[in-house]
Amino acid sequence: MPKVLLPFYDDSTLFFARRMYDGLMAKGVQAVIGHHVSSENYVGISERQRLVSLGDIEPALLDTNFFTPSGGMAEFEAVICCKITKEIRALLESDYRLRRNRPCFLAFQPGLEFTPLIGFRNRKQFDAIFLNNELSRKRYLAEMEVGFQQHVSWGHPYMVKPAHLRQDTGGDIYFFTQALSPRTFDARHHIVEVLVAMAEAYPERKVVLKLRHLPNENTEHVHKERYDYISLLPNSLPSNLVYSDCSMVEALESASIAMTCTSTAAMDAISAGLPTMVYLDYVENYLDPMMYPMRKLMGGSGVLSSLTQVLNLDAKHAESTWVEQNFRASDLYDEVLSVISSFKQEGSNQGCLQCQPRYENT
Repeated sequence: MPKVLLPFYDDSTLFFARRMYDGLMAKGVQAVIGHHVSSENYVGISERQRLVSLGDIEPALLDTNFFTPSGGMAEFEAVICCKITKEIRALLESDYRLRRNRPCFLAFQPGLEFTPLIGFRNRKQFDAIFLNNELSRKRYLAEMEVGFQQHVSWGHPYMVKPAHLRQDTGGDIYFFTQALSPRTFDARHHIVEVLVAMAEAYPERKVVLKLRHLPNENTEHVHKERYDYISLLPNSLPSNLVYSDCSMVEALESASIAMTCTSTAAMDAISAGLPTMVYLDYVENYLDPMMYPMRKLMGGSGVLSSLTQVLNLDAKHAESTWVEQNFRASDLYDEVLSVISSFKQEGSNQGCLQCQPRYENT
């Protein structure tokens, strides 16, 4: 089995690295999570964030020279990223990509993608890319010109078809936050009011505000949270309304209903088989640039929910046809390994990947 590097430099890339790590380790792959502290995009990860995401996994330290031709990549058969740093982009745009016996570079998207063309351009030099869905794959093939044979497919570790559908058993209701959206103070205050109303209407159920990070964390992140939810909570809270900084895995395991606005957590919840509500009718939603693409993306999913549906806990499972178009089976990891194996067998002659994409261009 190949040895695969999963680099991270902020919380988003850390979440992805851990999810990919679990999927690859289940296939017997020697996966290594690496902390790229020299990236220009580097954001300090608190000890709490590291422990929540990694547990007792000790990440490798990737220093300033790691992603250079003379760096430490030689021991790896592949490098898998979800965000593309300046260092990796420069490396793949240099003569380094002409070398034989270099690692295969695979790129995913970090989660829901609201600026697809920027994401396409940032991944052009990778040996293989996995877009979020089949529609994005077709658009990439139609619009992007790449000077070598590139493996273009789709799928994401956050968007794996649910093994089974879970029913609402009357347990915990989780609201998953997002750093930038909702955008305004009034919109976020509205969300808090909705959660308070839910807690008061269902005193027998716990309503959990699932935080992405604590207020004093991610202060250097490109996505800065202007109005943290903790500061918006009223002084007198229903006893069953709480907030949590637990891991996504823990939240999905204990949730009976999942709710969010524009977070990728919607896809995590659907993948976990949970009844899900995506609520986009918050006040001043017209000021939120993420709301419109989220509504378009989730159109046909069956989980877009009005305020009335939210307050009535009318959560649904995603429509099966929509799931087929946006979620892969667990064979996603098999395809990743097939790409790496083919690259290794053929060599990296001018970055030419000889294996064919799983899906033909139609």
